[in-house]
Amino acid sequence: MLISYLWLKELTDFDYTPEQLAVALTGLGLETSITDDRRGGYENIVTGKVIQVDSHPDADKLSVCKVDIGSGVVKTIVCGAPNVATGQAVPVALEGAVMPDGMKIKNRKVRGVASEGMIASEAELRFSDNHDGIMTLDDDPEPGEKFSDRYEACDVILELDLTPNRGDCLSMIGVAREVAAVAAVAGSGLVVKRPPALIKQSAEKVSKRLSVEISAPDLCPRYAGRVITGLKVAPSPFWMRRRLFALGVRSINNLVDITNYVLLETGHPLHAFDNSKISGGAIIIRRAKNGEKFTTLDGKEHQLSPENLVIADKKQAIALAGVMGGANSEVTEGTTSVILESAFFNPVSIRRTSRQLNIKSESSFRFERGCDVEGLIYAQDRAVSLMARLGGGLALEGRVDAYPSPAAKTKVTMRYQRADQILGIKTSRERVKEIFTRLEMEPVDEDESSVTVEAPHFRFDIEREIDLIEEVVRFVGFDSIEPKIPEVPASVSSMSRGLVARRFLRRHLRSLGMMEGMSYSFMSETDLDKLRLEENSVYRRLVKIDNPLSSEWTHLRSTLIPGLLASASNADDCKLFEIGVVFINDGDKNPPVERWLVSGALTETIKPGLWIGRSGRRDFYHLKGIVVSTVKALGYDKIEFKPSDHPFYYPKRQADIVLGSVTLGHFGQAHPKTLSAYEAPQELFLFEIDLDRLLDIEADVKMFTPINRFPSVKRDLAVVVPESVTVEQITASIRKHGAKRTREAALFDIYSGDKVIKGSKSVAFSLEFSDEEKTLTDEEANAIFEKILKGLKKDCGAELR
Repeated sequence: MLISYLWLKELTDFDYTPEQLAVALTGLGLETSITDDRRGGYENIVTGKVIQVDSHPDADKLSVCKVDIGSGVVKTIVCGAPNVATGQAVPVALEGAVMPDGMKIKNRKVRGVASEGMIASEAELRFSDNHDGIMTLDDDPEPGEKFSDRYEACDVILELDLTPNRGDCLSMIGVAREVAAVAAVAGSGLVVKRPPALIKQSAEKVSKRLSVEISAPDLCPRYAGRVITGLKVAPSPFWMRRRLFALGVRSINNLVDITNYVLLETGHPLHAFDNSKISGGAIIIRRAKNGEKFTTLDGKEHQLSPENLVIADKKQAIALAGVMGGANSEVTEGTTSVILESAFFNPVSIRRTSRQLNIKSESSFRFERGCDVEGLIYAQDRAVSLMARLGGGLALEGRVDAYPSPAAKTKVTMRYQRADQILGIKTSRERVKEIFTRLEMEPVDEDESSVTVEAPHFRFDIEREIDLIEEVVRFVGFDSIEPKIPEVPASVSSMSRGLVARRFLRRHLRSLGMMEGMSYSFMSETDLDKLRLEENSVYRRLVKIDNPLSSEWTHLRSTLIPGLLASASNADDCKLFEIGVVFINDGDKNPPVERWLVSGALTETIKPGLWIGRSGRRDFYHLKGIVVSTVKALGYDKIEFKPSDHPFYYPKRQADIVLGSVTLGHFGQAHPKTLSAYEAPQELFLFEIDLDRLLDIEADVKMFTPINRFPSVKRDLAVVVPESVTVEQITASIRKHGAKRTREAALFDIYSGDKVIKGSKSVAFSLEFSDEEKTLTDEEANAIFEKILKGLKKDCGAELR
């Protein structure tokens, strides 16, 4: 937000220099800096009057001008502008002047004719980007006046970096309110001098020419319209063009410039429709029809939906409400009558339309942050008065003001004790009330312990007690609060088990060489479609967001996998994990269920590095090792893996993680179609574990086991089992029948081929037996081996190979 220092001085008297003003506003929470300082410039530039124009004797496109610069002094100036003419009032840069771009003016000969200065253009003086000709002064100044004094040339432009909640400061008057308040609290007694909005009206009533119908009051609580006739479209006067250009707005014509000027002045967007292009004199505020096409002022066609609010006449849409006008109703050079709109639109609706159609405008920027529903009348009347003054217009009597449910002011109570407690200082009750009064928040009720105020409509951010306390400290001054170290009593940590586990897991996974990622908590149904999930999947029980940031983030996430897939797909070599919360829809009447998950993604490729030494490839068993390590790190040893059928994993290269009767999560190799959906150039391995479900189970109690002093005996076992039997089933049977003497059962081979019966496979294990009290003999080891083999035949249909 840009503001003009000299314009601000018109609205409220203050003694701050531009530098002091920037400091004062920053102290109020409105971060301010000087972005364009023109003080000290425009020396030796005066007003002049062209009294004679002759052709240059030696150049067809040059003119030799006689210019009166006051006090009887006439200068000869060679000028190349095509629009120079006798009788014009012009700015004259004399010898010694330094132009804003750094060019120094000297007397010199131009094609043999002495030139004693320069007649400047608006661009050369930095008042516009118009290089087409010299600047002509439309207010008929006396020759010899100091140019900078008469035309606010030595202005200072300041830039405010406002937070989204301070939409009330997106205007000159809004900033003037803050300046007046801070100066008044300091004892200056300043007020904001709003420019007059005096209107001369015709005898004809506006209701005969204009009607307003609001069919979507939830999106447009108020709409006011006025009709101005007898207008003449022309260039705006210099003073208005200068101010617009200084604040970054391009001048178009007097009518459009007036709406832009009032926008900068009051902060309220207005729009002027060419009255001759409006069918039936009717303004209808409605939702757009599904698929309705509309062309905006920038010439772009948009396809609308019922989520978009439009301004329409009896035939068609004529504007995107609060965003941009339509090409079918724009003001042109032939416009003689306009309908002037001043309305209040729902900020959420405006933001949704602006994002959906990718249209950003000064109007949408302000409506998104909230405008003053009561201040729109002043803004409209201010524009009407300027149209009468600068465009020769005459307003019809009255206005059509559709305001079905007038907005009530918000009442907020502040307790003095609470304010003192938060700020750490004793605040003066009288000073607090003075601050609120200066901010137009009149106290409506008070006692010794508290004060209740009504927040004005332009202060959308005042809703709670803490907001009033913030207003107090803004004007008391943060610097006035004495630094004090808070007294925090020592206490035993009250961190929950879940928080402790998450912190531990982060350290553990990083120790495994994994990197932590953090993705957005949003997703869309498209993300679940990419995973090819069935309609009854728990992941599809999504929580919809009422006001999504974009079409890609329409719901709260139900799984961490899409975010990890998107990140890992772009990496050559990564081991990524994320610990985050997901949300599951538990029905319309219940709040969403929140679950903490830990998920991970590994790329197949291992790129060589300084410490790795060589390249390699990860596989399913790398992933399994990380999963086992993760669960066991939290104290759970008795986990099992069972076959699963998740559509986003490769068939038979996936498993569910089970503890007792509880399924904790899953892991596997990403399915080729999943990789294709995320445009992943290589294989990916994924896992996801429900931490909340895991921590609901009591962890295994670790018992001390003395180191076995006796040597172990090893045997290899190879059996043929049906194809459907899993390694997990075989391992469970070995441990069951090997009892306490089976120390280890490690798989080292799986074979399927011509050397085994069709529909079967060979599975080989390395077995290790030991006894805690003695050294096993071969006979005892063989007995254990035979017992395991018999058990495998019974449990798994195994045959010794």
